[in-house]
Amino acid sequence: MRFPRATALSAWAAHVLAWAVGAWLAFGPVYQGVSATLPGESPDDAARFTATLIEVNGLRVVPLLLVPVLLSGIAVWAVKRPHAGMVGRGILLWVLAVVLLGLCAVSILSIGMLYLPVALALLVAAITGSAGRARGGEGGLSPAAPRRQD
Repeated sequence: MRFPRATALSAWAAHVLAWAVGAWLAFGPVYQGVSATLPGESPDDAARFTATLIEVNGLRVVPLLLVPVLLSGIAVWAVKRPHAGMVGRGILLWVLAVVLLGLCAVSILSIGMLYLPVALALLVAAITGSAGRARGGEGGLSPAAPRRQD
């Protein structure tokens, strides 16, 4: 059986968002500053600068930035496996969503807020996947049972 279409779309959205946030954090101007001026100099002489996360912290941050990408990639893989058990894949989606929400909570004061949309998209995937299973599988729709006419 397959998950509802909304589950797959949410998982893919989480994965694309994770790549976008990771790329922006790695290569975007995350750090900004102004050089100090000496007494008597004009504040207009102050030099402004920007730096990326990798420039400031080195390549050791790349594996950390790839953790949300990996978690969302596992979610996409779980949604796209048609021959695996629905219950196991549903539990996996919930675990991935909770782990990523936990990582966002732990790092909320630094990069956690940026990964919050990724975690919420995974949460939507887990919810829609659970709702689809509860309603009978494909697309969350099951054939209507014939009604008895009394």
